[in-house]
Amino acid sequence: MNPEETRDKHEEAKFFLRYLDEAQNLPQPDTQTLFRYSLSAFLGTAYSMQQAEKHYNKSFVEWFTALPLAKQA
Repeated sequence: MNPEETRDKHEEAKFFLRYLDEAQNLPQPDTQTLFRYSLSAFLGTAYSMQQAEKHYNKSFVEWFTALPLAKQA
């Protein structure tokens, strides 16, 4: 995932987090569905960001270890 996609996912997570916060203040019958859907979307976005971080870390380690020792220092 490139930096622009990562920024976009971060904004997406903030968007759904705002909905989660707003859903808490709604009357109970209206809250459950909105909260559940928003939570699902927020968790999906968070998971996506976690997977991107794992991929980035793996790529970085591969790149770094391929450098000559003098450059690693």
